[in-house]
Amino acid sequence: MIRKFTDNFTKGEKISESITRSAILIATMGLASRALGLVRDRILAAKFGAGDVLDGYYAAFKIPDLIYNLLILGALSAAFIPVFSSLVSKKGKEQEGWNLVNLMLSIGSIFVVVVSVIIFIFTDFFVGLIAFGYDEDKKEMIIQMTRIMLVSPIILGISGIFGGILNSFKKFFFYSLSYSHNDDVLTLREVLGTPSFLETEVLAGSSGLD
Repeated sequence: MIRKFTDNFTKGEKISESITRSAILIATMGLASRALGLVRDRILAAKFGAGDVLDGYYAAFKIPDLIYNLLILGALSAAFIPVFSSLVSKKGKEQEGWNLVNLMLSIGSIFVVVVSVIIFIFTDFFVGLIAFGYDEDKKEMIIQMTRIMLVSPIILGISGIFGGILNSFKKFFFYSLSYSHNDDVLTLREVLGTPSFLETEVLAGSSGLD
């Protein structure tokens, strides 16, 4: 099933003959993402001001972002992508590569869910480590936002695996689109949203392969 899904992206497309061109493409999309990120931050500051809600939003984002960067992004770049690329490039080893994808989706998802549940239960403790100088009401707001945002590492983990597959097949264009997609969704949500729904932006944007 997963193989059929990725075939839709890879079938009939020429493998890039220029590594330089691919690197420029990814770098360009990365810069575009940074530019959109600046626009997003400006909209946030203009819409909500430098107040408690915005401070709480940024504080609540730290823990889910740390989970993604340490447990997911590191594992994908250091282990999954090199091994999968090696397997699918060898004749007769392709099926082992797709078995690895299934294994990563199954075990990886379970692992991230377990970590997220543990942090969900002890959110007040972890928030206390990063949120200094807040009164009890503000801390409670950060705790609630953090708990909602804990869904994002799960979504990003799954999308990251598919992004690794696209990279392995040298489909850099589709992967590079994810750089700006996340900020596109967040910026639109900020224009239309309200302070009480700030935390839903992360869930909406996590459908990208950031």
